[in-house]
Amino acid sequence: LSSAVTVNDIIASSVSVPALPYSETLNSDSLPLASPDQNVGDQYFYGKAYAVDLQQDEALGIKLYDESEEQDLTLVIYTRENSGDYEYVHHFDTDNYYDDGENVVFKADSSQTYYIVARSRGKSEFSGKLEIERAEISTALDFTGDTAPAPSQGDLWSWNAAEKILTLKDGFDILTFGSSAIRLPAGATLAVEDGAAAKISCYSSNNDDAVY
Repeated sequence: LSSAVTVNDIIASSVSVPALPYSETLNSDSLPLASPDQNVGDQYFYGKAYAVDLQQDEALGIKLYDESEEQDLTLVIYTRENSGDYEYVHHFDTDNYYDDGENVVFKADSSQTYYIVARSRGKSEFSGKLEIERAEISTALDFTGDTAPAPSQGDLWSWNAAEKILTLKDGFDILTFGSSAIRLPAGATLAVEDGAAAKISCYSSNNDDAVY
């Protein structure tokens, strides 16, 4: 595809992702020039689509980077209707012009093929990388009920019920969809071990940005 005139053209030429994780190094040759009527001044527009089969409630972690940090990058998700037309589902654009790209999580609402359109815009030709992997969705940790959750072997957290202290260990990473990732009772303390790095991500059901 040397010149994609519309989004439909880009999706029709999509790359089928055979297995995850998937990564691809992209440049101006492999990321085709997008619709000419979108060109503004001396800026370049590029777009390429990737087809991924997902089951309902499966999630993907998607990263799109520009090596030069001079592109405004966007990820747009589509599905295909019975009529053959492509239906917009969601887009991710953190307005990170001259920045390091998009780093997002997308959750499937139903079981079907999803088309991930990677787009870039900037004053230089594109050179970067796309990474797609499965994102493991966790159950929220809720310590406000009568029975607190107990860590399994290998879990990177501990709960001191008497002092109401939740301690996170190095490498702790929780990703949830809903209203919360961790719920603590009044007066509780959240602690992180010295030198440890922990990540807490909670996305709403419509794939909005996470709260960390």
